[in-house]
Amino acid sequence: MEQLSIKTFFSPLPPGAPKPTPKPLLTLQPMRKAPPVKRPVGRPRKRPLLEGTNAEEVSAIPSQADCMSSPSTSRSPAQQSVPKKIRASYTMTKKEEVVAYAKAHSIYQASQHFKLSAGTIGPWMKIDFSKVKATVFRTPGSGRKLTYPMEKEQELVQWVLEQRDLHLAVSVQSLMDKAAEIITPTVSDFMASRGWAQKFMRRNDIVIRAKTTIAQKLPAALEEKMSKFHSAVQEAVKKNQYPLELIGNMDETPMYFDMASNTTIEKKGTKSVSIRTTGAEKRHLTVVLAASADGSMLPPFVIFKGKRKLKNLSVPKGWVVTVQQKGWMDADLMKQWIQEIWLKYTGRKKALLVMDSFSAHCTEEIQDLLSRNNTDIALIPGGCTSKLQPLDVSLNRPFKSICRSEFAKFCRSQLSTATDPANRLKTASKQEVLNWLQKAQAYLTFDSPMVAGSFKVTGISTAANGSEDHLIRNPAIQPQQQDLHEDSEEDPFEEDFDPFI
Repeated sequence: MEQLSIKTFFSPLPPGAPKPTPKPLLTLQPMRKAPPVKRPVGRPRKRPLLEGTNAEEVSAIPSQADCMSSPSTSRSPAQQSVPKKIRASYTMTKKEEVVAYAKAHSIYQASQHFKLSAGTIGPWMKIDFSKVKATVFRTPGSGRKLTYPMEKEQELVQWVLEQRDLHLAVSVQSLMDKAAEIITPTVSDFMASRGWAQKFMRRNDIVIRAKTTIAQKLPAALEEKMSKFHSAVQEAVKKNQYPLELIGNMDETPMYFDMASNTTIEKKGTKSVSIRTTGAEKRHLTVVLAASADGSMLPPFVIFKGKRKLKNLSVPKGWVVTVQQKGWMDADLMKQWIQEIWLKYTGRKKALLVMDSFSAHCTEEIQDLLSRNNTDIALIPGGCTSKLQPLDVSLNRPFKSICRSEFAKFCRSQLSTATDPANRLKTASKQEVLNWLQKAQAYLTFDSPMVAGSFKVTGISTAANGSEDHLIRNPAIQPQQQDLHEDSEEDPFEEDFDPFI
């Protein structure tokens, strides 16, 4: 590359002097590239620490190679990504706490205690927290006024509390309906909308809650009836000296032609869990089960839905299989059960029959039929069968469990022999359902201790000397509550319910 020269100026020379060779005042040399930096291969050597420095400071010093790199990579990590500063926010409660501490000590001590700067605390000292609270929280009576008298609102609140005292569910819709019933006669243009219901609940500290399943308690009125029922049964057993085999309990339980379980084992994480059925989930029948306190099971009484007499069925010995238009128990079938099942079992000896308060059990015709045949009736108060009825407490569940197991076997047997497993499963026949019931009945008959125990846990057949009182599950019929009846001269039953009719 040719050299570039800049024009030069010379001072005048004396005559005859040799002309000097002109020299440039400044010569520009071509720019040469810096030699490439050779990066060490392998683990770099540690640079010695300088006095007064630590490892963190040395690691932050850029190396020569870093300085020779491009401007975009020559900055330190702290310079490349500077996080945006986020301002901390504090609630009024926190500010008031800090200010109270600062007034009690000093702003400096408050800053040290709460890890805040004095400049942050200073402006807080000027806040009037009493006025702030008045603006944040609504004062009583503020907001939009009610369009109806306050007495109507209080009446509605009282209605809700009464329903809950009876352990009855109160939905938002039922609240709206009751509000319309109470308020509309006074304010004709009142509209019980969802928005009104939400504001009503907010005003009166009412919320929507899910039902709890832990330690469910019966209402106090039902507990009192349960205690009186148990006392009356114990007194009748002591007075009439019924043998255990003549203390019976009967109950109707619904069954279905399709008894698929609602639960199944499945691989963890599966999102969709389906259970195959035959499509006959609504096709039902009724099975009347009966048991005695000595552990015996009476023959079942099976009611299919229909009008025509059943034919070509293999019915186990002693069983009664019949039909009814809707497949339920009625007064006529109740008389048939008494004559063909109960009286054949008791032989018309003095006996006690415990039943729930189903309408077909309480007719005068049924009462007279049992009374003429030497059987006393003890009716369980409504709402208490889950605690006082032996079949409901211990026997109906295993009976249905066996039937579900047999139904599952029935479905699997079809799939094992089907040419196309995707085909619809056929519905079980009446005979197949009877076979399921027969196996479930055989299970209960074999487990007589469980049958006898069901009468003891409900307090119906416990020993009179109190030696078996610890077997009673329900605290409402514990012995200490029975003693009150023994010492009382008053009638233990109110006029609204009498278990012995």
